[in-house]
Amino acid sequence: MQSLDQSVAGSWSQDGDRLQVRDSGATGLADCTTPASPCGPTSANTLGGLAGTIYATDFNNNLYTVNPLTGAATLIGSTGIPAVPAIPGSTNLDGSTNISFESLFGAGGKLYATFDAITLNASFTAITVVISGNLYQINPSSGIATLIGPTAETLLGDVDVNGTTYTFNNWKGQVVTLDLTNGNTSVVSSLGSSGFGEIICGASPTPEPASLALAGIGASMLLVSRRRRRHF
Repeated sequence: MQSLDQSVAGSWSQDGDRLQVRDSGATGLADCTTPASPCGPTSANTLGGLAGTIYATDFNNNLYTVNPLTGAATLIGSTGIPAVPAIPGSTNLDGSTNISFESLFGAGGKLYATFDAITLNASFTAITVVISGNLYQINPSSGIATLIGPTAETLLGDVDVNGTTYTFNNWKGQVVTLDLTNGNTSVVSSLGSSGFGEIICGASPTPEPASLALAGIGASMLLVSRRRRRHF
């Protein structure tokens, strides 16, 4: 689940346990955050950081760099990761909700992404996988993504802490580690609920853009979907 909207965090600081973020300006990518938004293939999707550079994707999963001072996005190229199959938060004729999960993050000097898409039934009790979860390594110069392997669905909020990548399995309500060599996940702890019971994002203890994990819309997309009854 995602999305940047048209603006990104340009500068931020940490004060104790509080993260302060300032909006820099428009990325140039299309908005998709309200019922009136012109959602489309170049709508802003998600962002992450590597070595001080901010990267972003759109609904077609093209990769961009983002200027932290102006917010402007510059196209690098297509990742080859599947496009977002439906407007996130839109509803289908059977009452199910379209949701996609994408994390873009740096770890060990490399850029990675996880991506999957699901539908959530009308009673919010079951999911159907539309695009299976996969872990990718992305070439930050060309944008081309290389498949590492399958991974769990509904992962979001990846962050590298002391060489270990942690993420959140939103459907199962679990904190898990993610093996960047094969996509396997291992449960660290339960969040105490499942079925998108938590809205989560994370940052490593050292506040720098390369380690900031921005989860975007996250599980709050479920709340958006109740207000936004758009069919795709």
